[in-house]
Amino acid sequence: MFIPYHIDTPQGTLSLQRVNDTPEPLTRFDERGYFEESEIRSPADDVYTYYGRRQTSYKPGAGFDPSPPDTVTGVLETVFSYINTDADLTWDKDFEPNEAMETIRQTEWRDPVPEVAASLLSRLILRHPFPNANHRTSLSIVCLYLATVTDRAVEGSLHPETLSESELNAFISESTRTVTFNRNQGLFHALSEYGIDGVTRKGGLTLAFTDRMLNANLEKRHRQDCLGLITEWVDETGAGKTHDDGFRAFQDRVSVSEYNLRALAKAFAPLRD
Repeated sequence: MFIPYHIDTPQGTLSLQRVNDTPEPLTRFDERGYFEESEIRSPADDVYTYYGRRQTSYKPGAGFDPSPPDTVTGVLETVFSYINTDADLTWDKDFEPNEAMETIRQTEWRDPVPEVAASLLSRLILRHPFPNANHRTSLSIVCLYLATVTDRAVEGSLHPETLSESELNAFISESTRTVTFNRNQGLFHALSEYGIDGVTRKGGLTLAFTDRMLNANLEKRHRQDCLGLITEWVDETGAGKTHDDGFRAFQDRVSVSEYNLRALAKAFAPLRD
């Protein structure tokens, strides 16, 4: 039996938070700001699943005012702002630019460019600092990083002769599967013990509770998947044999360059995230 990972309610889209063998009171908040018990379902006898969502202060249609794009933080905010507008996103939580910047700083800089780009992409996606479109925004930032390394202007193209939109969407689907398992391994183990076979995310993406996924080193697997994508990508940019010169150098290049962030975001906004 598969159960939904997301459900739509008058409160918005709720996500699966926990499971229990007895019903408990509703409307309790946890320390992360989730309505952890805003809706309860019973997919089987003596199995109760709880759905909730994180609070957000963002009001749909209110717009988003980013910092000037002359710092890495400003670039993050600007790219997300454009994608937010182009894709008309719903916000699952508030934007966490400080978390995004800390994630970028923790990237293994000064390694070969493909490994730095893969680390940057994987860390951002796994950390999920954006309210939505985490894959699209992270891919945009990595595209910008590769552009600064190769001294190429960003023209809104992710080298389509190397990576097609369908290939990118396939990467996003598999990455979403890995990220969901990584963030919910304890919950999914518990659901499996209650006889649940898996969950279905928005868009019909199914996640079966197999031993391979429940017990894998998912962060390592995600990093390898990102490296596979990046290796194809940099073959076209010519950055494959380049050695990265560090975060500060990346920050300096961003501060003095005028990259077309609007076109960059526009290229990624149509992807399925």
